[in-house]
Amino acid sequence: MGQVLDALEESGQADNTIIVLCGDHGVQNGRKNLWYKRTLWNASTQVALLIKAPGQKPRRIQAPTGLIDIYPTLCELADLTPPQKLDGLSLVGLMQGQKEKRPPALTSHGPGNFSLRDEHWHYIRYADGSEELYDHRTDPDERTNLVGKPKSAEVIARFEPFVPTQSKPFAPGSKGIFSGAFPGK
Repeated sequence: MGQVLDALEESGQADNTIIVLCGDHGVQNGRKNLWYKRTLWNASTQVALLIKAPGQKPRRIQAPTGLIDIYPTLCELADLTPPQKLDGLSLVGLMQGQKEKRPPALTSHGPGNFSLRDEHWHYIRYADGSEELYDHRTDPDERTNLVGKPKSAEVIARFEPFVPTQSKPFAPGSKGIFSGAFPGK
């Protein structure tokens, strides 16, 4: 990355270039005795995302965001008008240090399985109706499922409006649940 930034400086294009670098999603690496990516837990859903834009100071953003936010961010940074209906939200305000109330970041893995993450809580609902809730302030490794504990219903109720009501089926011709992406099924 340093070489790219140096080359941009040398070319005179650093003040005219937006760089977006994102990585693949995480992997369990032994957490919860798993060694693969195919879960909705935080270790598997996190993605590295770096945005370097002219006039923007480096800043670490703690708010959960999604890759779906890249397009509206690029539109705002490039002073382009985005289409009327976008699912993502621009990250420019966060990049400038503004505090914003944002909807939880959504991840899905197979039909009906959803994960919602805000700054403190991680809520997971599976297609079979089972749920998990973790408080990242006290349990960043997601070891204690708080569903059924006092006050968990109140937290889950805040996530309820953001849980998708529809889910797309597996692509025609795919192996779906039998693809190997869903261990134990």
